Parts: sequence; C-alpha cells; structure tokens
Amino acid sequence: MTGLAMGPGILPLHASDYLPGFTLGRVFTAWELAPVLALLTLAAVFLYAMALNTLHGRGDRWPVGRTLAFAAGIVAFVLATQSGLAAYDTTLLSAHMAQHMILSMVVPLAIALSAPIRVTRVRLSPEASDQVTATACLPS
Repeated sequence: MTGLAMGPGILPLHASDYLPGFTLGRVFTAWELAPVLALLTLAAVFLYAMALNTLHGRGDRWPVGRTLAFAAGIVAFVLATQSGLAAYDTTLLSAHMAQHMILSMVVPLAIALSAPIRVTRVRLSPEASDQVTATACLPS
C-alpha cells in the first residue's frame, strides 16, 4: 500500500494496492465479468450451435474437430478476457502480454479452423450465402 492511510470510502490509487499477489491459481479464481464481451461470446456460440443444428437436421455431417476448434477458441477468448488475466492486465505486463498472445495467436487460429463462414452459410438463403462468400473472400 502507499504511505497514505486509507479510510472507508477511499479507493486505492493503483490496482496493486488492492489486488492480492498474482499466482497461476488466481487466473482460474479471480474472474471478472465483462458484460459486453460475455454477451458477444454467447451470441457467437448460439449462432454456431444454430448452424450446426441446421446441418444435423438436414442430415449433413460436420467434422467434430471443427466443433472442438470452435470450443477451444471460445474457451481461450473467455480465459483471456474474463479470467484472472483480465483482473491483472492493468497491473502486470506479463498478464497483459499473455492476453495479447492468446487473443492474437490462439483465438484466431482456433476460430479459423472451425470454419465459421462455411457453417454459417447453411442458415442463409442462396443469395445471402453468395453475398457472404463474396464479402469474406475479397481479393487482397
């Protein structure tokens, strides 16, 4: 703590003044909910599940590995944005950089392997599906 005495109702000046020491266990126990990110994550899971349901209803097969890749991407995203990493990201550079590595290297790879555009096209009309394909596959 700083040299100033803190009374009731006075907030510390820095997160390190009130956060306990960082341990690996805190990554899994010091969760903080970010409502917007949680809702976006739930929406993505819901849309992917709806598309999978449509595939199974038509009798099409979808590789289990793609579904597992999507789940791994979602778990990595939630771990980076809602777990103890998020609680300590403004205090510890190492936690902040771990978030960057997860969000820029693990999550995109896992989500790309899950083929979200391909599975989403199943729920769309042929015209809308063609539009999604044209937009997603723009030449660089």
